[in-house]
Amino acid sequence: MQYPPSVVRSYSSGVYGRCISAAGSHHFVVDHPAYQDGPGEQPGPVDHFLSSVSACGVLMLERQAKLRGIPVQHIDVQVEGVRRSLDESSTGPTTLEKVSVAFEFAGATQDQAEVLVDYYKRH
Repeated sequence: MQYPPSVVRSYSSGVYGRCISAAGSHHFVVDHPAYQDGPGEQPGPVDHFLSSVSACGVLMLERQAKLRGIPVQHIDVQVEGVRRSLDESSTGPTTLEKVSVAFEFAGATQDQAEVLVDYYKRH
């Protein structure tokens, strides 16, 4: 099966360090954090990136649980990203040095939860 392409866009807002991003008809504000001279009032690019990883985990595992008949009532996925230090980043782009993902399930047994997490890790 061929998935349709995902198309998103971002454009400047007229406020330094802030842009508007759009996915379909949904728009959201993205700020550079204050330590990067941005307003820091809204989630930043890294927050949105990591949020997409956690959202993918929740939605993927909900679907897998349904397909496998696993009685999941609630899934919570927390993603933590640690960026390279500002000193290290001065020679190139700021990248993530470490990312950790934690899963919590309600309704699934430990064995069922492990099956779902293993699926996530492989896909």
